[in-house]
Amino acid sequence: MTDLDDLLGRWTGGGAREEQDFLQVAIGIVLLSQIVGKEFHKMVNDKVGLGAGDVRILLVLRRADRHELRPTDLFKRLLITSGAVSKQVDRLEERGLVVRVPNTQEKRGQLVRLTRKGKNLADKVLSTRGEEFGAAWIAFRSLPQAEQNRGVNFVRALLEKLAPELPTAG
Repeated sequence: MTDLDDLLGRWTGGGAREEQDFLQVAIGIVLLSQIVGKEFHKMVNDKVGLGAGDVRILLVLRRADRHELRPTDLFKRLLITSGAVSKQVDRLEERGLVVRVPNTQEKRGQLVRLTRKGKNLADKVLSTRGEEFGAAWIAFRSLPQAEQNRGVNFVRALLEKLAPELPTAG
């Protein structure tokens, strides 16, 4: 029995097989999120000197039509609070990476627009090579191609069920 088997067994013991399987997947996703999140944060901090949350805002805007979105669209797409978006946009605006502009479609609304400097920085992050992600990339690439494909399909299928409003292309 591996340490992971022991950990998952302690967390999932006692339930029906289906419940145990779900809990193992859920716990695994949480652990992977922490590992990959830590590596993403280190990579973007090393590469562009920003936190991961700020970079996520830039990347969402980079994919958006005309590189601008309402703050509401940002927090819905990023699954964070409106307060978090506001703080992150403030920081990005101070660095000249985004600007707030009036929303011509809504009288009192604003849009958050990516500046040229912000677009260039987002492009720099998007040019990241897999190996810059560290151990998570190495572990993923060590799996057989069929296993990688199953993982990608599994994650997509779960996200389509749990967060169908998330944009999948842009």
